[in-house]
Order: sequence, then C-alpha cells, then structure tokens
Amino acid sequence: MGFDCPLQAAFNFTYRAEFDNGLIEHEFDHVFVGRWEGEITPNPEEVGSYRYITLTDIRRWMAERPEDFTPWFKIALPEVEKYFQRL
Repeated sequence: MGFDCPLQAAFNFTYRAEFDNGLIEHEFDHVFVGRWEGEITPNPEEVGSYRYITLTDIRRWMAERPEDFTPWFKIALPEVEKYFQRL
C-alpha cells in the first residue's frame, strides 16, 4: 500500500470453506495490525483499488451483502474489533 509501519501480532485462526466450484480453502491465518496516518500510495501493479471505510459501515455492508466478503474476512472482522476494544 506504499507505506511501512510497525506491526503487532493480533491473533490467529483456522478456517475451512468449500465453494460451489469445488475448490476448498483450509488455512491457518495470522492477523497483524498496525497504525498509519500518512498518505497511502499503492503500487498499481499490485492493487486495483482501495477505500477507507469505518467499522460501522463495514458491519452494515456485510449484513446487507454478505456475498461481497470472503469467508476468512467474516471470521476475522469480529476478532479485529475485539482486539481494538482491548487497547
């Protein structure tokens, strides 16, 4: 995303998702968090688009259109929220 910042390990989780096309994801995911308050300048060869969105708006979007989100994101989001509540 065109910036560097210190990261902290937040949590890990394992998930398994089967898709209509016959593919299966079975992953052990590590989630790291960091804070950046400068400009975001992603490499256009690596990032098609991005947006800043509040947690409230993400929750609303996910409730209205859950198909827009990956299985791992649906698991990770509540854990990310819990992580920041503990800070």
